[in-house]
Amino acid sequence: PQSAPAGPRESAASSGTPPARRRPACAPSPWIPAMSWQSYVDDHLIGSGCVTQAAIFGTGGDQWAASKGFKVKPDEVKSLVANFSKPDKLAASGVIIGGTKYMFVRLEPNKEIQGKLVRRPRWGGGRMGRERR
Repeated sequence: PQSAPAGPRESAASSGTPPARRRPACAPSPWIPAMSWQSYVDDHLIGSGCVTQAAIFGTGGDQWAASKGFKVKPDEVKSLVANFSKPDKLAASGVIIGGTKYMFVRLEPNKEIQGKLVRRPRWGGGRMGRERR
């Protein structure tokens, strides 16, 4: 009697290469996120108690999520995107978000910019100079 022709699984096994794995039709695509950036901002950033305001933007400047009341101007986002790989520029000018200037702390190129809010002491400003005589 003749045997049935070998299927793809049998022929792959006999050739020494593993068979190709197929994703079931009902399984979600691994390239489509199943989460909301807004819930990430609300639940994980603001909800941690360590962050008071947060926003997530795409590299094109479009807003994906933001905490309530946190208004970020489009030109502020464009400036951050343009300087994402220029720590010297950010160190000189600081980081401005929501109309507030932050001291530049650290840059991880194309990933993250860290800034720190510096509050002025009540006793005076931050002006220094040299007197000429």
